[in-house]
Amino acid sequence: KDPSLYLTAVTSDSVHEGEVAGKWLVDTVAGKSCNVVELQGTVGASVATNRKEGFAKGIAGADNVKIIRSQTGDFTRAKGKEVMEAFLKAEGKKINVLYAHNDDMAIGAIQAIEEAGMKPAKDIVIISIDAVKGEIGVDLSDKDLAARRDAWGGSRRTDYASGALWKYAQLVGRAKFGAVTHPGAT
Repeated sequence: KDPSLYLTAVTSDSVHEGEVAGKWLVDTVAGKSCNVVELQGTVGASVATNRKEGFAKGIAGADNVKIIRSQTGDFTRAKGKEVMEAFLKAEGKKINVLYAHNDDMAIGAIQAIEEAGMKPAKDIVIISIDAVKGEIGVDLSDKDLAARRDAWGGSRRTDYASGALWKYAQLVGRAKFGAVTHPGAT
């Protein structure tokens, strides 16, 4: 065998990402009624199909967690905002959670939520995957982040959280739930 013929690919398990996000949600709501809207990735994209499948596995058996709307956001901020505006118009304050298949759509949805007069991570829990850098990223030292966390009464559960949306959740202050991004990075 010729070792020069080997190719290595490092990829994420997108079914697992969705499943961990779903299980986190089930654990977090602890039996309380929870209405979820889902921003799917591009129709036909394997990662979108897999993240949807994984999330469904994660919430399976939790009759209190219901996906009330699900639509493609094509993995873009603009479409994420547009679809979230439609979700808000149709469901309003019935929405407890947004599950976005990537952070770009979540960032667009956050804009829609704020424009509707609601507070992301407080009025609507944000669950997203990818940990992309965006406008909501913050440049705070570990010391500054620790000080903010301590001011909120101690550490928050961060074993599923990383990236820009987690930092955004820290900025919005005391919230019942925070934002989760890239749950596969446990």
